[in-house]
Amino acid sequence: MEAMSDTPKSLYMQRTGVRQYVARNQDGAEIRVGHDAGAGETLVLRPWGVAAEHTDTLVVPFLLPDVPVVAWWPAAPPPVPAADPLGRLASTRITNTPSQPDPSAALVALAPGFERGDIDLAWTRITLWRAIVASTLDPVLRAGGVRSMVVAGQRANASLSLMVRWLRLRLGVPVERADVEDFIGIARITALTADGELVIERTDSERVLITRPDGSRPQVVTMPRREPVTTLNEELRRLSPDLVYQEVLTAFAADHGCRMARPGTEAACSHD
Repeated sequence: MEAMSDTPKSLYMQRTGVRQYVARNQDGAEIRVGHDAGAGETLVLRPWGVAAEHTDTLVVPFLLPDVPVVAWWPAAPPPVPAADPLGRLASTRITNTPSQPDPSAALVALAPGFERGDIDLAWTRITLWRAIVASTLDPVLRAGGVRSMVVAGQRANASLSLMVRWLRLRLGVPVERADVEDFIGIARITALTADGELVIERTDSERVLITRPDGSRPQVVTMPRREPVTTLNEELRRLSPDLVYQEVLTAFAADHGCRMARPGTEAACSHD
């Protein structure tokens, strides 16, 4: 089952089912089964007043036993998803900082309150980037290693921020960030090796170009930009804690003067 809240007064729930009907009441509650709901049931609740402050009590009667519960915030997430009334019901909590005006700042705000089971789509967006970087750099690392790297792309892009932290953790070399004006997402990743520069560069929305320092012909690799629905579907298929994301987010938080919550301690950020 999936529970989603996109505004403080709108609540969407979905679970499996096969019947086909749509029912509405005069207060705005709605049940959709079949048709546009797909192979499941969608409940749309629009609580207000006191009811809007206790959305968990509205959801609990509809939950099925032994079925994973996922909370998804497509827009602005609560400060601490795991402490939110809906978040406490869920084993997986998905946030979407790329939808915010300043995604990196939104991720910094979420980081101190991280709990296992939290995931942000900024991380899921770079799944393919991480795979292509790992496969491309593997022979380089075996031959002599990487001296430093530069990740260039959109300013304030949270996915780019996480890519920088992931590379630092995995390679243990200096990794710098460079802003590229009028570009969406990651533009290119450059690795300085003993033989020269190895560059992985996005040429359009469907492909990246890999240029190696040995002078060989550049390699074109298909890697389409990831749409929000694609990244959401990936997380709904996994439904298990992402320990690598936890490690990267901890480093990301530390870079911004934030301390992750631990037993007996509170999360906190220092601001210069």
